[in-house]
Amino acid sequence: MHITASVFINDDGLAADHEPLDRFVKAMARTSPDSHPDLFPTEDDRLAYWMNAYNALMLARVVSLPIRGLAQPNPTKRPGYFFVAS
Repeated sequence: MHITASVFINDDGLAADHEPLDRFVKAMARTSPDSHPDLFPTEDDRLAYWMNAYNALMLARVVSLPIRGLAQPNPTKRPGYFFVAS
């Protein structure tokens, strides 16, 4: 597992072992509210699917980039989310 108890993502661990995430993204691509509406009968089911798909795709994107981690807040700068490794 690459998510800590405090809900931080171990991006180095996830990047080194991304096969479970890749399988999850592929499974979500095969089974969506559009392709299998019977599996997502309510609006809440469809919303949960799209939220999970977004989160999984964002994680996949993060591990595909040279990211060093989440940015620490700096009151003198505009808010940001990631430091890109140089």
